[in-house]
Amino acid sequence: MSSDYNGGDVGVKIGGNKGLAAYAWYTGKIKSQIEEAIAKQPELAREQYKLVVSIWLDKAGNVEKLELQSSTGDEKKDELLRKALQSIQRISDAPPDDMPQPVKLRISAKSVG
Repeated sequence: MSSDYNGGDVGVKIGGNKGLAAYAWYTGKIKSQIEEAIAKQPELAREQYKLVVSIWLDKAGNVEKLELQSSTGDEKKDELLRKALQSIQRISDAPPDDMPQPVKLRISAKSVG
């Protein structure tokens, strides 16, 4: 069995009038960075979880605040996920000026073995 992270579902919810399509390119960047950060936590590779995260960014793309809005139900998993997510200091590009915040992300992974 491999202990490699095989990905999971990272969904995005953004408020405002434009809707998700207008920000899809940027939320894709956030999603990629979240997946990379979680992949660096081998303890999460074969775990199953679902939670919601809110992220606030400054105009340059620096993470100002990141909060778990829900729990996996397991404090150890929550802490590993919190640690992984807090390693994200900056998104590679600046967000659109009119992008509503916070960006809410639904993160889930299914056990792979």
